[in-house]
Amino acid sequence: DIPMSNHTSLVDSAFLGQTISGVKLSEGQRPVGGTNFMTTNVDEERAARRVQAILATARELGISLSPQSRILDFGCGLGYYTLALRKMGLSSYGCDVFDRCQAVADTCRSITTEQLFSIVPLDNYRLPYPDGHFDFVFSDHVMEHVLDYSGTLQEMRRVLRPGGFALHIFPSRYRTLESHLKVPFGGCMTSPRWFALWARLGIGRAWHGELAPDELGRRNSEWVSTRVNYLSKKEIDRSCSQHFDTVRFVEGAALASFSHVRLPLMEGLISTFHVRALLLA
Repeated sequence: DIPMSNHTSLVDSAFLGQTISGVKLSEGQRPVGGTNFMTTNVDEERAARRVQAILATARELGISLSPQSRILDFGCGLGYYTLALRKMGLSSYGCDVFDRCQAVADTCRSITTEQLFSIVPLDNYRLPYPDGHFDFVFSDHVMEHVLDYSGTLQEMRRVLRPGGFALHIFPSRYRTLESHLKVPFGGCMTSPRWFALWARLGIGRAWHGELAPDELGRRNSEWVSTRVNYLSKKEIDRSCSQHFDTVRFVEGAALASFSHVRLPLMEGLISTFHVRALLLA
């Protein structure tokens, strides 16, 4: 988290604690009046659809996975993606900085006796896996909450085998409707006045409770300025290139797999104003 030192928080722990782990945070860490802010409520059916699209994107990119391939669900949240992959017969594992996987972990015990979920310590960030352990690492709407790209990518590279791949889907900074607060261009227009304007129009998530527009605008501005990390393409490329030989934005393959359309002339616009798909190898 930006107010914390990078060595203790590579991922926005306040966001993950509130929305994925269910851990109750202090008033200084969590949105006031928003104990259910952005609760994921990802059910198995939706998770299965998303996972199938992610696997289809991998196939589109020439990535071949078998039941023997080890897959890491990075930032697994409630664990439904990991469960969906297991039900498909794939060797999936999940990790997160907080633990909210217990219900899914109990379900997974009917499938395997393996320990599928691991918690990543924030005070000494290291993915709890051996070097070269995974063939494929993926995440879905997680990387925008990574505040220390270098440390996270270094660990991701370490646990990938030589020749392994990572695929990350995450919203862009200039998304027309910021994906968390649901305010137009809220990822790049971050002033309190901007958020207050839309609050007066009744637009945006009311996760702070009943607040005056100016106060809501101030809090939303503070949240988006400190709890998410929207990097430019150049910044992403520069950070990733320090740890990976291949860094490619592959929105075309993702669009074909998620939406079943091919719009090569629109890929740049989609990447800038909607969602990014990043391949690392």
